[in-house]
Amino acid sequence: MKSHALLLCRLALLAMIGTSAAQANEAPSASDQQITREVKELISEHPEFGNMLTVQTRNGVVYLGGTPWTQFTLPNLEPLVRQADGVANVVVTAVYPEE
Repeated sequence: MKSHALLLCRLALLAMIGTSAAQANEAPSASDQQITREVKELISEHPEFGNMLTVQTRNGVVYLGGTPWTQFTLPNLEPLVRQADGVANVVVTAVYPEE
């Protein structure tokens, strides 16, 4: 009986992992693409952020990666990005390298 329960747990876990992986590989929705375009436009209006940032949007969550030109711009990224329509959350993974 325990082996059947363990097998069912493993199958359920594999199904969840497969679903998550499939969702991660899906193309962004039209609304996510629009948010990404708007965020990139907002960032481009501020040269202090440089051109080394990446922007990705999934389900309204904007992910910012890369490297800004100065460490002082990082705290200003999130408030700027939240100005775009449809942004549900902002995740900043961008880092300024320590010297």
